[in-house]
Parts: sequence; structure tokens; C-alpha cells
Amino acid sequence: MFASEPSGRTYLLSQPGLIQRLCWQLTSAAVDTVARQNCLDALQKLSPRRQPQYAMIQSGVIAWLVTQLADTDALSQYAIEYGTALILNPSLAQKGRTKCVLSELDILGVLSQFMIHARVARGVASKSAYWVARCSSWHVDTSPIQVEEDTKVELRLSF
Repeated sequence: MFASEPSGRTYLLSQPGLIQRLCWQLTSAAVDTVARQNCLDALQKLSPRRQPQYAMIQSGVIAWLVTQLADTDALSQYAIEYGTALILNPSLAQKGRTKCVLSELDILGVLSQFMIHARVARGVASKSAYWVARCSSWHVDTSPIQVEEDTKVELRLSF
């Protein structure tokens, strides 16, 4: 709740080590619990600021999120939505994009499944995939493609 307001985010970020503790809590939970969802929510709301982005990148949250998002059957819709949104902000930073394109992560494959199947996460997934692809050696065609009769995806990936 604090993270929803600008003054709350400022207060939370004044607490030393908070981002590292939230990252640890997020990645140490074995299943998709309410506590883990709250950590995911707070981190996503704090992620537009540079210092929290770097702390999340260093804590390995991107790799953890990609692994978690690859198994959507084990996640709630809330976790999918906030997980894809959390990937977006760190992927805007150069250090985040560098982590995203590591060969052991199939981040574009994971994000592409949301662009096709998950109506709620589609926009965020396409933006994240675009920024990650810009840093990689993959070709990106940004022309719209038709996926469903009433929905357009903003990105086409070629491997």
C-alpha cells in the first residue's frame, strides 16, 4: 500500500536494504503466495527508479522472473501481470537489458507467449520484448501483426 503513493515510495526507498530484502523474500518463496505477490507488487511499483532497478538486477530478480513466468500454470493472473510489468522497467536500463539477453535465459520466448495468449499482460510483454530485442542480435520488426480479430501485437520477432 505504501508503494502505491509517491510519498510512500520515497519513504520505503529511504529504508536501507529494503530492495534486497524484498528481492530475497520474493525469490525464496517456493509457491505463489499472497506474501510473494505483495513483494512483487512493491518491487514493480519501486522499479521505475534507477537505484531500485540496479538493486533488483544485482539480486537476480530478472532471471528468477523469467524462470517463474515460463511456468504460467503455477502462477496466479496477478503474478503474471505484475511479473511481466516488473521485467519492463529494469529492461529499460542498459544493465537490465544486458542481463535479459544472457543465453541461458529465454526471455523473448517467455514474453512472446504472453503477447499471443495473455490478454492482460500483452502490452507490457511486447514493450519488454522490444527493449530486450534492441539490445540483442535478433532482428526486430516493429510493424503491427494481426493475432486475433480485434487485437494487434506491436512486435514481431525473427530468430
